[in-house]
Amino acid sequence: MDQRTGLTNRLKALLKQYFPQALDLCGEELWRPLATALLLKWPTLQSLKKARKESLKQFYYLQGSRSQKLIDQRLECIDQAVPLTDELALLQSYTLRVQLICKELQLLLKTLEQFDQQIAKVFEQHPDREIFAALPGAGPVLAPRLLAGMGSERERFAGPANLQAFSGVAPVTKQSGGKRHVHRRYLCPKFLRQSFQEYAKESILHSRWAAAYYGQQRTKGCAHHTAVRALAFKWQRILWRCWQSRTVYKEALYEAALKKNKSPLVGLLDQIELGKSPVKTRAKKS
Repeated sequence: MDQRTGLTNRLKALLKQYFPQALDLCGEELWRPLATALLLKWPTLQSLKKARKESLKQFYYLQGSRSQKLIDQRLECIDQAVPLTDELALLQSYTLRVQLICKELQLLLKTLEQFDQQIAKVFEQHPDREIFAALPGAGPVLAPRLLAGMGSERERFAGPANLQAFSGVAPVTKQSGGKRHVHRRYLCPKFLRQSFQEYAKESILHSRWAAAYYGQQRTKGCAHHTAVRALAFKWQRILWRCWQSRTVYKEALYEAALKKNKSPLVGLLDQIELGKSPVKTRAKKS
């Protein structure tokens, strides 16, 4: 994924120097098949202007862009566009470099598809699959990432605090005399921390208590990312317990535990509409 981002940024930088109109004609994500196919077929504005409108319409249609309004806007953009340069040597040089990157992106996407297929196959056969697949909102992308982050060796993390500190989700507290400073942990496996935070963010749309907790943190004045990290901290305690005991997470049991312990989140559960931002939902009802 990092390679795809790097190639996309290089491609964008090159296009800005001789063919900036391509950024509108190819869509926002230059790594997608539509963008690479267009640039391999018409690498310059001059070559694109020579193409027949019917050929362009057919190209967009075959690439999955079938909005007639959007196609008409792109055709109008091509008609009105003025080349940034007509110097043949520059156009030839940029064409070779752009088409090289497009071919690299096409090969990279095929490799990423193979990775996805292999990950799905291995995840399906893993003995802990049910534990992570049952997490609300994890899905086929985040569930394997969380499983890979936790691993199979239960003794690796003696307690949830070990997992929270190692992954960088737990904050760092510095205290001296009457001064106390709390900040996020900088030295940690960044991708592992990102995995837990991305899952926490996604769980807001699928878990009532998670949405209520996130909304509670925002109401207290926490910024979005701070609230998500706090939610990830909570999820790690739950996930660690399920992982250690090899127990599948059940939302109803956790909500029952919240009611038993008289958690302040209980009063917020009925206000939550899954699939919507809890902050926006409360604002709308008020």
